[in-house]
Amino acid sequence: MINDYGKIPPQAVDIEEAVVASMMLERDCFVNHPVKKEWFYSDGHQKIIECIEEMTNNSIPVDLAQVTKKLKDKGYLADIGGPVYVTKLLRRVSSAAHIEHHIRIIQQEYARRELIRLSAELSKKSFDETLDIDDVFSFAQGELSNIMSFDSEDSSCSYEDATMELIEDLNSTVETGIKTGLSKYDNFTGGLHQSDLVIIAGETSQGKTSLAISILRHIAVKENVPMAVFSTEMTKKQLVSRMTAQQTGISAKEILYNKINKEHKDYLIQELLDAKNRPIYFDDQSNNDIDKICTSIRKLKIKHDIQIVLVDFIQDMKGADTESGVAEIARKLKNIAKELNIVAIGVSQLSRDRNNPRPNMSRLRGSGQLEEKADIIMLIWRPEYYQKNYSEPFENYPTENTAQVIIGKGRNVGIGSFILNFNKPTTNFFDYLKEYSEQQNYSDNPF
Repeated sequence: MINDYGKIPPQAVDIEEAVVASMMLERDCFVNHPVKKEWFYSDGHQKIIECIEEMTNNSIPVDLAQVTKKLKDKGYLADIGGPVYVTKLLRRVSSAAHIEHHIRIIQQEYARRELIRLSAELSKKSFDETLDIDDVFSFAQGELSNIMSFDSEDSSCSYEDATMELIEDLNSTVETGIKTGLSKYDNFTGGLHQSDLVIIAGETSQGKTSLAISILRHIAVKENVPMAVFSTEMTKKQLVSRMTAQQTGISAKEILYNKINKEHKDYLIQELLDAKNRPIYFDDQSNNDIDKICTSIRKLKIKHDIQIVLVDFIQDMKGADTESGVAEIARKLKNIAKELNIVAIGVSQLSRDRNNPRPNMSRLRGSGQLEEKADIIMLIWRPEYYQKNYSEPFENYPTENTAQVIIGKGRNVGIGSFILNFNKPTTNFFDYLKEYSEQQNYSDNPF
């Protein structure tokens, strides 16, 4: 076959013959070295592999006679050259000794053909002015990921392998998990873990975004972990103002609207200059489209090796006006976390309940799918806002300048709750200090 450029596509038919022959020569060869039929250039070889795969899945012995019969039953035998061709293949090899090397060559040739196909499709899409360029980028990245992933290879591992991996972790002096700076949360969960989807939820004005920013600021300052922030509500300047307010103790409103005296301004500018190299990245252009966000995340992972992503907030994103839309956003956030081995944090709105405003899982908008996909769900409750009190076991805690974080779901840790302090002017959450809750000047920085 000759392609549009007048060249024969990359292929290694002689190697394909050796692999197909090995599959028929040794009974468990396909089980031990699974392949995909589309990797093969020859249509006849694709048909033979298709038959071998079906036979293996149905526990039918794979040998010359059985494969020939299967080809005949499916109407393929004449197409590939009859029983003579099948018999001829077996003369190509005497054993399957080099099959792994041969399969790798077939994979490489297949990948080259797919890249040629993809380049042609990308050329066509790039000329199409009706397509958004971000959609073209997303298409290209998805296709490249598929080409590079030979996922029919055996990815299983034994209990022994998994056990030894766990023992290696236990013998390490390095704790797993990225510490959030909230000691009760870190002790309970071990911190934030790669591939996890963490949902922070609350009603309006409960501080869900502020809690997320408090966590990210601590990680950026103490752990120096690269991260990305996508916000539908705040600009990058507003986000930096929030983080700076939490770090300096100066009101976020004063920073944002430049209502600062000369002494504080000098201190503030120096703090900003000291913090300007923190590994935090923003992308205002893709803030309300989950596909564009995923495209940006992949770019930032390649360029800056980001480890954490914050998406604020889910219900403001395109398509989130239906439960199925929320489900799709949650699915894609979880998938990108697993694919890139990063932490994904999503901020979510709770439905209002004026009679009982204390948060619960059933009030998550799109609750079924969010609850299913999330590994950790944190619900924020500030009874001071509603002029109410805490319930047991926190009924003796002051409500002024405090908040309760309820872990409504913890896939690997269970559920629980704890109290934090909340500094209103700086929108900062931090570990509960009784003496801070009793002091009068709540704008003071607790650090």
